[in-house]
Amino acid sequence: MNIFFLLIIILFSGALLSFISNRITPKISGIVSFATISFVSFLFFTQVNIGETFQFTLGEIQMQFGVTPYTFVFAIIVLGLGTLASLYSIGYMKDKERLGYFYSNFILTITGMIGIVFSQDFISFFIFWEIMTWSSYLLVIYNGYNSRNIGMKYMIFSAIGAYAMLTAIVSIKANYGTYNIAEAMQNGAFNFSENIYIPIMLLVGFSVKAALMPLHVWAPNAYSKSPMSFTSIFSGAMSKMGILGIGLVLASAYSYTNDDSTNYVTILRYTLGWLGGITAVMGTIYALIQTDAKKLLAYSSVAQLGYIIVG
Repeated sequence: MNIFFLLIIILFSGALLSFISNRITPKISGIVSFATISFVSFLFFTQVNIGETFQFTLGEIQMQFGVTPYTFVFAIIVLGLGTLASLYSIGYMKDKERLGYFYSNFILTITGMIGIVFSQDFISFFIFWEIMTWSSYLLVIYNGYNSRNIGMKYMIFSAIGAYAMLTAIVSIKANYGTYNIAEAMQNGAFNFSENIYIPIMLLVGFSVKAALMPLHVWAPNAYSKSPMSFTSIFSGAMSKMGILGIGLVLASAYSYTNDDSTNYVTILRYTLGWLGGITAVMGTIYALIQTDAKKLLAYSSVAQLGYIIVG
């Protein structure tokens, strides 16, 4: 069995086993979560080679998994933080209720993110993006009724981002005849000289997850109301999936520019630069006036994302 498939199957199995084990004793769920993510991290760093790919056909759709030097960095973030957060959660969540619910969705969120890192076609990318979004939503509303309005706002913005991405993906297939991300980049799908709405739609979808102002309004409350042991994953790793996508679009836009698209790329550069700067400054200001520690950290996380986007 291919290593990429194996890692995804282990994570899905761990999520199911974590949910079931809660019926036996809640303590086991946390141990299963930590063991699953730790084992996947070990296999990834010892068995996966940068540049390795795996292709398979689902119906008439050619799907591809792999890891590049760029996505490898994000894998380190996801698995590193995932392992540490799952270990921390064993102690933090020990007296909480519905631990099977918590840990199964915790692992599914990690599964979605690592699936995004592995995906080299838009179909699998979008599927894992939705797995990440829905499982994280279920953790945002974990603390009960008071969190549901916050969760609803999170899902509304996530839906806006998802539909924007889906529109771009369908348009790429219609105009360039491929779902493969590398082929779309090489064919100039993001070069702004034609079908300018494709990179714009993708950037909207990714910017929602990256909490770029003014698409950030869901983030502070979602970060602060989710369980503390998950907040580090939410702000530290999941938001970086938006950065991953923004980087892909920008790298392609710069690599395949021509005289027709240079002006568009310049406008894009300044627009994202200013939005990132505003996010960094305003996020810091909002953090300074908070009296709640979790909200302070939430706004600080938004500010840090602004710094990353400027970079």
